[in-house]
Amino acid sequence: FFFFQAEDGIRDFCLSRGLGDVYKRQVSTQSTWGSQIRKLHLMVVITLDRDFGYVIATSIAIAFECLMIGFLVPGAYRSKVFTKQFLEENFGLEHKRIFGVEIQKGGYPDMGCGRYSDKLSYEEWVNFNKAQRVHYNFVEQITPFLTFMILTGLVYPIFASIVGVIYFFGRLFYIGYMQKSGSSSPFRLVGALLGDIALLLGVGGSIAAAVHFIQTK
Repeated sequence: FFFFQAEDGIRDFCLSRGLGDVYKRQVSTQSTWGSQIRKLHLMVVITLDRDFGYVIATSIAIAFECLMIGFLVPGAYRSKVFTKQFLEENFGLEHKRIFGVEIQKGGYPDMGCGRYSDKLSYEEWVNFNKAQRVHYNFVEQITPFLTFMILTGLVYPIFASIVGVIYFFGRLFYIGYMQKSGSSSPFRLVGALLGDIALLLGVGGSIAAAVHFIQTK
């Protein structure tokens, strides 16, 4: 059958579209969408250079270094000051009365500014908090730094790996904060400088990598 279709004041007629025609139109639309999705998929495929393996290795080394510094610096000093004897003498009875079990060595959950730390001597308190700071500073920086390094490594893997090595040694020097001179320690200053340089290079490298991908056709 026929019907008239009004368009801009002009009346015309056309054959009605059957179900078969509608089905063909749907298949055609789905095919177009499928083509667009395949094109989008191809656009986000990234081919990594073999040298990106150095970036992965450097990332593993830095992550492992962060874990080990946590165990060997604040962890070791915690064991030194929060001994079983120290905690029993100062909090044993109270802990047993409240929780019904004996207090354990280690001093958790005190992270340097809690009830247990109040009983430390001034020297012990300062050293323990310096040890905590050595690790905290690392924890604060590791996520943004590894992000910058990996993004840079997508385009400049060797450069990113060198930046990672600089950061790795910077963190080792930063342990010098544990010396009596504290923040004025030359080792700590060298570590802070190397760490800042590596972070700035990482920021610059990741921006350069972003520009590279934007301009690549």
